[in-house]
Amino acid sequence: MSKTFKIISYADNEEFFLSCLNEHSLKRSPTTQQFQVESKYRQAIAKDDFSNLSFFVEKNGVINAIILCHKQNGKLTYNSRAVEILYHGKNKHLLVTILNELNQIAYDAGLNNFSISDYKSGRKLSSLGEHAYNLGGLPFCKFEAIIDLTQDKDIIHSNLRKSYKSLINQGEREIDFTTINKENPDREQFEAYRLFHKRVAGRTTRTIESWKSQFRMIEIGCADLVMGEMKPYGLVSSSFCSDHGDITYYGSAVYDRDLFHKPLGHASVYKSMMHAKDRGQSFFSMGVICQKNTISDKEYNIGKFKKGFCDKLSSFIEWDITVNKAYNEREN
Repeated sequence: MSKTFKIISYADNEEFFLSCLNEHSLKRSPTTQQFQVESKYRQAIAKDDFSNLSFFVEKNGVINAIILCHKQNGKLTYNSRAVEILYHGKNKHLLVTILNELNQIAYDAGLNNFSISDYKSGRKLSSLGEHAYNLGGLPFCKFEAIIDLTQDKDIIHSNLRKSYKSLINQGEREIDFTTINKENPDREQFEAYRLFHKRVAGRTTRTIESWKSQFRMIEIGCADLVMGEMKPYGLVSSSFCSDHGDITYYGSAVYDRDLFHKPLGHASVYKSMMHAKDRGQSFFSMGVICQKNTISDKEYNIGKFKKGFCDKLSSFIEWDITVNKAYNEREN
């Protein structure tokens, strides 16, 4: 049997890559539809500076790993995070193959470094972490607010920050909510959301293609939009959340800044969480939470708001790895 791992690149063979994604899912991997629409969304945001450089690693007809990787705005990333490496087992040669390929990709793109996410680290380094360490990678501990949706709704509710329970109740009393989803793909309402975003931001922040991609996520059933209206103000809140595998991510939310004395976001986010649970998702991520004094006060307060929806933070390691130019020049 062959001892050599084979690279199956999305850029070189899109159709075969997608068929592999459809047939050989790993933990945390997206569905084919999610993968495609996420790629279109990121491309619409980055415009010309985008490439989907994802790849599989295969051996003897068996998929051993999926590497989710975009080149976006001069970095290797995946959906605004570091490159994701989904794999099983502890095969050293597999990890060498993966990181050598990422090294080559970064080198060809003219980059000096790239970052990878390691979700398997605990009290001991994972196999991926050990290899990243041996390459001289620098580890950064990241904290993420994740809600376990497999729990009963009563438990999820009990884990909310104490003050949030009354704020959610107040929001549900004072705000009329509408959900835009696969069962209700209302284009006019979605356009109202886009215009609301523009009004609150004071400018156009994204291309029209990116909004079309978001609406497509809704149409195919891997995202929903919770919109809230309040008399006499009209639309005052919106929360867009999208699915990636069995995880739902809190995405672009907009709230009327003139009404921040009202609990606009609390009920909106909680409804999004419950919608994700109802459609069978396992986890709901509020995103990475940064520590005080490492970010602006505004960013810290946003993180503090997000943290109130879960009882404790999860952690993972992000490794920053310097491109080994000497290796690539030798290989070429």
